[in-house]
Amino acid sequence: MDMLNIPATSKARVITTLKAIIDAHEAKKEYDPSAAIKAGRGAKVLIEDYTPQAEVVYRVMESGMSLGSTVVVLNQWRRRRTLEPISSGCLQRFVCTKHEPLPRLSCDDLKGRSGVG
Repeated sequence: MDMLNIPATSKARVITTLKAIIDAHEAKKEYDPSAAIKAGRGAKVLIEDYTPQAEVVYRVMESGMSLGSTVVVLNQWRRRRTLEPISSGCLQRFVCTKHEPLPRLSCDDLKGRSGVG
């Protein structure tokens, strides 16, 4: 470590990081230094593919309505069934990860333009 000019206060951290890189390599995975930070973050996927509420999303978006309008319609549908409303981010995540591209709409069109608020 001295030959690499790593400060004494950082040696333990460097060793831990190198061991994590080796473990990832042996497991044939890519090392992600921020995996622990990212875990549990982001909008939770509350819509599952091929469910009644997914059908609402398919129908509304295929009719040409915006992401924001789809959130409004879907939240009305969810409230009638005593479910919590969802955010536009949650819907955007479902649309972009499950159904790319939708007719007349792509995920690039949705980024930053939710149509809500």
